[in-house]
Amino acid sequence: MKKLLEYLFIIEGILFGIIGVLFFINPFSTFSSFINICGVLIIVAGIFAIIRSFTSMNNVFLIVNGTISILFGLLLCFSPAETIDTIALFFGLWALIRGIYLFIMAIKYKNLVFNFHTVYIILLFILGLLILFNPFIAILATPYIIGIFFIVTAICEIYLGFKI
Repeated sequence: MKKLLEYLFIIEGILFGIIGVLFFINPFSTFSSFINICGVLIIVAGIFAIIRSFTSMNNVFLIVNGTISILFGLLLCFSPAETIDTIALFFGLWALIRGIYLFIMAIKYKNLVFNFHTVYIILLFILGLLILFNPFIAILATPYIIGIFFIVTAICEIYLGFKI
């Protein structure tokens, strides 16, 4: 079962990495063309998180994280035209909530030390705040911000996959 968890983290990381790289190769075309694909991949990542919850001590975190990911992915899939206009705000809120929740879990499990995971939490929190407090600039920079988010998330997920 431990090998399955490793593979799930690595697969999730690879999927996020692919999305992130695509946003840098052709940002605006990718942004408009891949909203549905991103939604599907985020749903898959949410399902992976819920599957991991069955074998983890952090099952509440994984269920909440998976549920938020699935809901965000569904929003992207079923409202792509409306989502293009407001994706920066939704993405900022998603990053902020995820960062806050990871911070709370790190405190709860006494894992709040300066390491890769803590840097990831700080980056999520800052990214969410930047997007929410400056939405106009964020809308123009959204493809790049999303690309950075997915690449950082990919690195963290792959790292966790090898760390288990």
